[in-house]
Amino acid sequence: MKTKVTKKAVRNGFPYVLSVGYCDACHLLYFKRPFAYSTRVEGWACDYYDFGDVCISTGYSPTGKDVDYSTIRKYDEKAKKIVSDYSISQKAKENRVELLLNEFLSKVTH
Repeated sequence: MKTKVTKKAVRNGFPYVLSVGYCDACHLLYFKRPFAYSTRVEGWACDYYDFGDVCISTGYSPTGKDVDYSTIRKYDEKAKKIVSDYSISQKAKENRVELLLNEFLSKVTH
């Protein structure tokens, strides 16, 4: 279950907070569950995914450092091919997407 948090609390709680637009990384985050969410006047703003020192904020109004859209698309397209490949097992898909996600996080934080 997700916990409601403020954007400020998330920014203060992680060394790296990455901002990703709504559904821009949906395949890359396919096997992950958000730990928290934030709201705004209009309603839901974004979800937060915890990766140790890195938090990915994704939604209509994410917070954090913007990630280059072409980089997100590149990795999300690779993840989409893995998630959509029915010739491999679910566990193998999870492992491959996890490796891709780690590569993405390493690229955008260093």
